[in-house]
Amino acid sequence: MDDTARLRLVLGAISDPARLALLGTIAGRHPAGIPLDELCAQSGGAPSKLWPHLNALKRAGLILIADGGTDPTFSIDTDSLEDLAVYAATLAPPAQAPPDGISEEEHRVLATFVKDGRIDSFPAQLKKQLVLWRYLVRRFEVDRAYPEAEVNDLLRAIHPDVATVRRALVDNGLMTRDAGVYRRSDAPPST
Repeated sequence: MDDTARLRLVLGAISDPARLALLGTIAGRHPAGIPLDELCAQSGGAPSKLWPHLNALKRAGLILIADGGTDPTFSIDTDSLEDLAVYAATLAPPAQAPPDGISEEEHRVLATFVKDGRIDSFPAQLKKQLVLWRYLVRRFEVDRAYPEAEVNDLLRAIHPDVATVRRALVDNGLMTRDAGVYRRSDAPPST
């Protein structure tokens, strides 16, 4: 069976609440395992009710069944789960490289505080705030005058508190303000 089919089998097996509860009970006794009579007592089910669920967990590679005659023992199949975890890790999308001109650290800050192009919240640390302010100021052209209403419109698309953001851009030297006209500074300061 290929890894994708096995992953589907595992997800199907644990999507049943009764199976998931059994898996949790078995995992609680790992690595020694749990005998059938104890598993029945803890789950409140008869062996005839548990066996279909236990077989589904075994087929999915989640548990091992050690034959003990009338009282088999169940344990977690750690080798199988480790293999599955390795495969599942290959399914995760690769981390995106930061755009040109943005460091790894700046990329992490933006990923934390910017959601869908909008600033979600402001960090407490000034160094991280500066990353956000530089992110915002890139929306303005150098050597172009912007009336306050246009600055507000551009900033409102990113954060509702335009007055605070405007003030931060000016206070941190990223923009200048003169008689209600804003200009982007030529060389925004770095962190």
